[in-house]
Amino acid sequence: MRYLDQMEGAEFDRTHQLYLAAGRGKLAECRTLIAAGTEIEFRIEDEDNESLLHAAVDGGNLDIVRLLVAEHGRRTALGKAAGPLGVGEFDDFVNAPALTSTPLQTAISNQTVRMVRLLLKMGASPFRTNGIDESPLQTAAEHGTPAILTAILLACDEENSCWEDWVNDPEPHEQMTPLHLACRGGRTANVRLLLSHNADADVVDYNGRTPLCVAAQGGFDPIVRLLLDAGADPNLAEDPSPLAAAVNRRHEAMVRRLLRAGAGADGWLWGETALHIAKRKRLPRIRELLVAAGATNSSRARPRKLSPKK
Repeated sequence: MRYLDQMEGAEFDRTHQLYLAAGRGKLAECRTLIAAGTEIEFRIEDEDNESLLHAAVDGGNLDIVRLLVAEHGRRTALGKAAGPLGVGEFDDFVNAPALTSTPLQTAISNQTVRMVRLLLKMGASPFRTNGIDESPLQTAAEHGTPAILTAILLACDEENSCWEDWVNDPEPHEQMTPLHLACRGGRTANVRLLLSHNADADVVDYNGRTPLCVAAQGGFDPIVRLLLDAGADPNLAEDPSPLAAAVNRRHEAMVRRLLRAGAGADGWLWGETALHIAKRKRLPRIRELLVAAGATNSSRARPRKLSPKK
């Protein structure tokens, strides 16, 4: 796929005009330019390397997206009939990954469910990752509406039989699963959807955090309740622990909820105990709750382990 900056003269002018028209949702102008044979397979040479289809999806006009995909299919068919002319395959066009998104992920981030459904119908894969190996399911979990996440989950189910594997597939940077990401985004309905599709509530990310811990860190008590009801272990993550994270958020109701669920009162958050956090932040009611639950360690930092004597 060529870059727009590699074109010159009239070709550059027409192609740039098409890119702008697609991004602004101007269907008639797009039709005129495409009928004149304007190139449709190109990228913008910047930090993200987006394609024409990305621009059209971002512009939000469903008819322009239909036009581009249909025209690409027509040109691909003509190219195959005439021999190899350098025309890309359909799959590469509809799933073309930019650095931070495929066209499908752009639609998810824009929260346009009709565009998401259209792209899936046209062959966009729910498993095709962007340039940094993040999947549409991960994007939908954190940024999509429940309707969008439902569409992605259904598409995953239809395309791949390894359902549990994909619903728990972590992103590559912090090893956060879709459930972690939904918790981070405060998406209560998405958390419920993922749990109903066998998402693992006790998986840990690169930093040792469970989804419960991420929800507590964000102060999302309804999500904490959902996870506990689903059987999440409040003691699996030791540092940071959900309880210490709730204390750090000054969230008394969440602290009570976690203690009722059996959370150990001597939890840690980045090397600081829950009891010390309550003392430092002047939270006497929470401090009383912790002491009543058996908290004894008010240290600011973990004691160092002594090296064995030689």
